[in-house]
Amino acid sequence: NAAGIVAVGFTGRGPMELRELGRLRLGFGAYSQWLNSEHRLEPKRDIWRREGFLAVDWGRLRADHRVDVLIALPHWDYEFAHYPRPETVKDADELEANGFDLVGGAHQQVVQPLRVRGAKLCWFGAGNLTGPDLERLGWPVRLGALLEVGLNERGQLVGWKTYPFVQTKEDKQWSACLL
Repeated sequence: NAAGIVAVGFTGRGPMELRELGRLRLGFGAYSQWLNSEHRLEPKRDIWRREGFLAVDWGRLRADHRVDVLIALPHWDYEFAHYPRPETVKDADELEANGFDLVGGAHQQVVQPLRVRGAKLCWFGAGNLTGPDLERLGWPVRLGALLEVGLNERGQLVGWKTYPFVQTKEDKQWSACLL
């Protein structure tokens, strides 16, 4: 679109989207382990699934496109689980072993842990920015957080900060209040 925002994770576009951030080249890849409805998407808008995504030679893609920072955005794990399942932790380990520097998971509707190992950061789940029926489901799904990462001129992680928030409603209007 006009703002340069594109969806990632559609197979018709290839496994990686590239973006420039100053002198850094960022590579984004996404897949979905879950679909709320397993109906078939249009072929040109089919999505990357876990098995195909993990089979990509990310090291080659990173080298071929001179990517400084490789970012995975998996749609994984179970909804309303406050801690990642062992299988999800294993997938995060595999993504990091395949060269991903940052992993930002989604789907759980609640905040999950953030893990830093060396120069690799994995946030298993950041909660909801906008979500399901917030009134009906209660306070855990009203919590979320944004993540700011600091990178040096070579694209290495040098710091991070989280901005936790709670979503509140006043006169039929939802808003986020930083905690």
